[in-house]
Amino acid sequence: MTLLLVACGVPCGLAIRGRLTHVLPRLVRGQMLFLAMPLAFAAGLLFVPRFNSVVSMLTLIAAEAAGIWLGGRLNERSGGGLVSVTASSSNTGIWSLPIASLFLNPAAVAFVAVFDQMAFPRTVVLTSRLRRFAPVPQVSRTALVDYAPPTALVTGLALQFLVGRPEHLAGWLPRLGIAAAAVNMLLIGASMPQARPAAVHARKALLGALFRFVPATTALAALLLLGVHPPAAAWLLALAPSYYTMLTLSRLYGYDGREAVATALTTTVIAAGALPLLLLALH
Repeated sequence: MTLLLVACGVPCGLAIRGRLTHVLPRLVRGQMLFLAMPLAFAAGLLFVPRFNSVVSMLTLIAAEAAGIWLGGRLNERSGGGLVSVTASSSNTGIWSLPIASLFLNPAAVAFVAVFDQMAFPRTVVLTSRLRRFAPVPQVSRTALVDYAPPTALVTGLALQFLVGRPEHLAGWLPRLGIAAAAVNMLLIGASMPQARPAAVHARKALLGALFRFVPATTALAALLLLGVHPPAAAWLLALAPSYYTMLTLSRLYGYDGREAVATALTTTVIAAGALPLLLLALH
């Protein structure tokens, strides 16, 4: 039922996308304030900073940031306009959080949620690349909303340090993650382009898949060779699809939505094929 609720968001968004065209940017940033920010705050309260978890998280952040940076260099050489080269950012809210809550445990959910906000260097690189090549200029004050979730995470971590971890709230974190995922799916459906992807978009999507899976899995494999065992949630992130909000960000910044759709679909097919093997290995 939970997966069905999330999956229904896209067709619902498609059904009303014509009515949401003019208010979509406000809805996207409203989701950041009223769902992403509370989720980040709760994750900060509940995150358990164990050595393997922290090292794995920092390694994933570095790998994804490096992939986005390399994609930006490729964008410069190609003349800009490629959104597929930002695919190194893993899908947290719509893929990793629901799967972690259904098949793993609250600790894995907290890992994914904290990673989503702690990946601030990756987010900075991603935002700078998207803004640099954006066909539609952005108003500078919108950055206040974009940075609200990381601020809430830091507040939650500080509060945990001062008063302790509220264990009784652990059961609410997966529910909040599912709610955020469902709303994200609705907004993604509303951001879908009218035209279907073409062959040229499929070729760019394969390039995006390389940026998505190679840096993260290589980095975690290197940790294993060094004797550090990444937690299950780290592998879930490394083998997750690209961030689906590239569809909403494509609309926000003026990129080709068909390229974003092709990239999201290609990385999802690969991730879905690897998921059963991943869950079997983790258990």
